[in-house]
Amino acid sequence: MKMPFSRDNFACKCCGKNNIDDKVVELCKQIEQSVGMPLTINSGYRCGTHNRAVGGKPNSEHTKGKAVDITCASISKLTKVCETKWQELAIGGFGKYSTFCHVDIGSHRKWAGA
Repeated sequence: MKMPFSRDNFACKCCGKNNIDDKVVELCKQIEQSVGMPLTINSGYRCGTHNRAVGGKPNSEHTKGKAVDITCASISKLTKVCETKWQELAIGGFGKYSTFCHVDIGSHRKWAGA
């Protein structure tokens, strides 16, 4: 399956810097394959300035290039796939929100967002 996004889509929205970890890109490829539809990258790498502007946690995995917020046409299917990957592959963090999922390669944890 061809990826509808490139590594460039993980760049910081304010400055264009892109320190995304290749493992995050690979994880997104796996998730997209499992979901069977294109993913949209809402937020990948964030510089400190951008992270503060969006209300990110000071030590966010986004600022380390180890996190991504993703969505697709079926948020319910995406949520199931991400949660399964979190359980089976022991990926780092998994946060489910009403319109997107957060996945990262940091410590193993899970939460439900607003």
